[in-house]
Amino acid sequence: MIARDVDWIKVGGKWTRVSWMKRKNVKSDAKIVMIPGNPGNEGFYEDFGKQLIEKIAIDKNENVEFITVSHLNHVPLPKALDEHQTNEVYLLKDQIQHKLNFFKEHLTKTDRIYLISHSIGSYMALKILPILEYEGYNIIGCCALFPVFEFLPKSSQGIWMKHVFKFFHVFPIFLILLTFWFTFISETTKQKLCRWNLKGSNSHDCILDSAVELLNFNVIKNINHMSVDEMVVIADEHPNLDAVKDKLRLYYAVEDHWVPHGSAERNLQKYGSKCVRIDEHGCKHAFVISHSVPMVNVVLSLLNEFNTENS
Repeated sequence: MIARDVDWIKVGGKWTRVSWMKRKNVKSDAKIVMIPGNPGNEGFYEDFGKQLIEKIAIDKNENVEFITVSHLNHVPLPKALDEHQTNEVYLLKDQIQHKLNFFKEHLTKTDRIYLISHSIGSYMALKILPILEYEGYNIIGCCALFPVFEFLPKSSQGIWMKHVFKFFHVFPIFLILLTFWFTFISETTKQKLCRWNLKGSNSHDCILDSAVELLNFNVIKNINHMSVDEMVVIADEHPNLDAVKDKLRLYYAVEDHWVPHGSAERNLQKYGSKCVRIDEHGCKHAFVISHSVPMVNVVLSLLNEFNTENS
């Protein structure tokens, strides 16, 4: 049985929602730290994490704890915690420092750690990985799933979404007008809206619950604010990854609207087939919605590679 605890804890002095999952009454052999992609809500990864814990226990006879750290203010913050923080917005660099702070404040250097990241979370992971290695954390390996870490504005989504993000950033009144009604509709109505949008996806309940939490002005304001920043910060080629590539797996979709065409093949030539993999299962960028099962098998295979290399 998988136990899941969701807690609000301080990370770098800021309230953060974190999910901790592991097999009940069993000591963990290692920890998996999941850095989400946008929209940055840890709840989207609940089903994926549970399946991965069970698969690792069965296939590897290893017990892992799956920890997912939400982005700052990308989930609704209970007003009783900190009304001031509710109104704050954070840049990409703030979210990177936030993930680094989590390691320093809530994990130890004796922990065996697998780092998994998704989408923009992969940019955060690639930024903190060399720091964690330098400071002596036991990072067994890092899996960057459908990674977004370079040339973002040149992707098919980035080409036009950068203008949408910028518009709402420059004219916030329109974002307010678009979202103010979220305050007045019931949770049941929000669920119906999200269920309609997810129709046909055959997704787990955690996807619906997390999608409902997106219908919040402060959450959308933070997502948009960071997205504007991403389009500037991740406009060019990422610095060379040779220093960490032996502990890194970049896993690309065949077609990903958030990754410029040809990026996977270019990095495959640059870093080699050990580091760079291209999906063969038809999985989409937002894999947690409909493709958790095949991605669990993919991640298990990648983790096995790290263990073989470290043995």
